[in-house]
Amino acid sequence: MGADYQLSAASSKVALSNRHVKVREEKRGTVIFDTLNEKVYTINETGASILKLLLSGNTLDDTARILAQDYNSDEAAVRSDVIQFVDELAARSLVDKVPAT
Repeated sequence: MGADYQLSAASSKVALSNRHVKVREEKRGTVIFDTLNEKVYTINETGASILKLLLSGNTLDDTARILAQDYNSDEAAVRSDVIQFVDELAARSLVDKVPAT
């Protein structure tokens, strides 16, 4: 993934891929259900924070900025992690990147 892709992706927002993808907080953590393919993904606390921020309407940039402040971390490193996480979810057809409006 090149720098140009990361720059354009950073201003994107994220939406669940379709109505068959559900996100729910369970006792064991946050899970993503792909009901169409009957797959369940458990994500850690950091992944859950990223997904919650993104699904509430924040861009990838906004999400990285918020998490960097919350965890007192380098924003560029957090942005890279956020983009990588979203790319992994997108590769599994769980989320789609959409242009920020």
